[in-house]
Amino acid sequence: MNNYAVSNDKSKLDINFIHSFIRNSYWGKGRSLEDVTETIENSDCFGIYDNNEQIGFARVVSDQVIFAYLFDVFY
Repeated sequence: MNNYAVSNDKSKLDINFIHSFIRNSYWGKGRSLEDVTETIENSDCFGIYDNNEQIGFARVVSDQVIFAYLFDVFY
């Protein structure tokens, strides 16, 4: 049985997993580990987990008033 969870706790994020996916995607091809780490530090991030194993990711950049952009979404 799947036990899915979504968390905004950045300490739970698997940065290497996220980087591996993004650097091989068409939109983030070649993005460095340092760049991925910095984007995570400067965004609201969400990890998607199945039985505590990260299986997805999304990050949001917002002015906290009017707009928000959704980036680097994968599952």
